[in-house]
Amino acid sequence: MTVSRKSASRRRPAPGGLRAEFEYSFRENSLDTLGSTSVSDDISVHAAMLNGYYDFNTGSKLLPYVGAGLGYADVELNLPALGVADKGSSEFAYQFMAGLGYTPETMPRTVWLVGYRYFGTTKPSYSNGVSPNVETQY
Repeated sequence: MTVSRKSASRRRPAPGGLRAEFEYSFRENSLDTLGSTSVSDDISVHAAMLNGYYDFNTGSKLLPYVGAGLGYADVELNLPALGVADKGSSEFAYQFMAGLGYTPETMPRTVWLVGYRYFGTTKPSYSNGVSPNVETQY
């Protein structure tokens, strides 16, 4: 499975307290096998999110943060093996973030961030016109 994520966001790091951002992201996952069958399929997601963060002011160059976001995701499934080709599903999206920021002494107006992000959507469902709906979780 291959995962790629591209994101464009505008984030202004703060010395502590609340901050917000708008985020657009694109994610794509490849599917190489379905059961014991070799396939070359994929699932992709375009998402627009409104995120809120809380930065903990530690009084040092390290800045821990937590955050959460809500938004919209277009989950597109391309799974010809099950009769679903390039079908999209509009879903509610959510995410949770946590990490640590660092302000280098030589660049006091810059914050380098390292963090974790959990992204999820409501359960997309697709119709292939023959069998019951194909459901997936993203």
